[in-house]
Amino acid sequence: MYKEKIKELPIIIPLVIYHGQTKWKIPTNLSELINGYEALPKEVKEYVPDFKYLLYDISRYSDEDIKGSAEIKILFTLFCDIVTKTGEPLFHSIQRALYYWLE
Repeated sequence: MYKEKIKELPIIIPLVIYHGQTKWKIPTNLSELINGYEALPKEVKEYVPDFKYLLYDISRYSDEDIKGSAEIKILFTLFCDIVTKTGEPLFHSIQRALYYWLE
């Protein structure tokens, strides 16, 4: 429900969680991803968001390295396993995650 008295937004920190097979090589500033950003007039730039996002590359961590709540550990482990495992091993990872989640 919208409240007319609220005039502020909470802090929003952009975060990318990556779990690919190759190293992340994409710039972490939005302006570097927009073709011709530097050539834009100042009047246009003030309406184009330019922020840096946090990158959490979980593909380089082992299951033991992943810290946090059980839900976070399950989620990140599954992200890694989806990329590195196939067939029966992947099925067992999903089963194990569901078991821990429902425990």
